Parts: sequence; structure tokens; C-alpha cells
Amino acid sequence: MKPVLAVLGIGTIVLGFFGITHIAWIGWLLIVVGVLALVASASRQPGANEYGGLALGVGTLILWIVALAFSAPSWLVWLTFLFGVAYVLSSPVVSRGALPPGRGPGSSLPPR
Repeated sequence: MKPVLAVLGIGTIVLGFFGITHIAWIGWLLIVVGVLALVASASRQPGANEYGGLALGVGTLILWIVALAFSAPSWLVWLTFLFGVAYVLSSPVVSRGALPPGRGPGSSLPPR
């Protein structure tokens, strides 16, 4: 189980329930994203850990752009954006370093 995805999924579901009262279809789509995050957090598939959060983040950011275009309430738009960024940053593909320790750019002087 991936607890970060589970917490983000529960938060997205709560945001979706609040969003239903203003623009129903955006609220329902947020609930679907939250349920998918809970499913991805419990999944044991090999790619779910690396790409689950990334895919959910991209989908949520697309939903953010659509909410901007349809003039949704600003609190709903910007909380959707924050959840999208949080999903993207929860992915180890984004947050891991590209080089092993000690192999990055730095001084060419030997240590003392």
C-alpha cells in the first residue's frame, strides 16, 4: 500500500463532494480520480508505484485546465491544481535523483 496516494485519494474524494454542489460533473470527476488513487495505492502491479501517481497527476492537471475554462469557483480550481501537483510529486519517477550519490556535477578538486 502506498500511503501518500491513499491520503491524496481521500482528499480528492472530499474535494469532489464539495465540488458537486457547485459544478456537478467536475465534482464527480474528482471523486473518480480519488477512487482511482485508492485503487492505485492498493495495487501490487509493478508499474503502479512508479506511474500511478504520475498518470493521476496528469489527469488531474488536465481537469484543472478544463475547470479554468468553464469558470469553476476559484477555490475548486486551485485545490484541483494543488492535488494534481501533489500526485505528480508523489511519483518516484519524478522525485528520485537521476544520478547516484557522488556522480553529479561538482568541483573537480580532490577531497582533502
